[in-house]
Amino acid sequence: MFGGNLIPRKNGYGIKMLDEYLQFSASKSVLGLIKISYDTGKLGDLLEALVDLCCLQNLVKEKDEEKERFNGITAGLLAEKEKDKVDKDAMLDRMSQIEAMLTPTVRR
Repeated sequence: MFGGNLIPRKNGYGIKMLDEYLQFSASKSVLGLIKISYDTGKLGDLLEALVDLCCLQNLVKEKDEEKERFNGITAGLLAEKEKDKVDKDAMLDRMSQIEAMLTPTVRR
């Protein structure tokens, strides 16, 4: 109807429909259009509160997704750093082996 959708909620918040709780989810622009389109009576105030709540829930969801993305990037960077450390240690070991092989040759 407004360009959004109903998504299932596990925590029991939202509107109970079809034996589960659903929550309206839409982009910020769609929520902004909905917010403008209702009157300012008591029902309008209630709708405004609901739309604000939806906006807030969307912001929290976006922040959680962003946090997960950054955590993934950080984990990837830490893994790459650890791999580089292992590669560096292997290279230093190999250099020590080469140096040990060359030392007797140079002394002759």
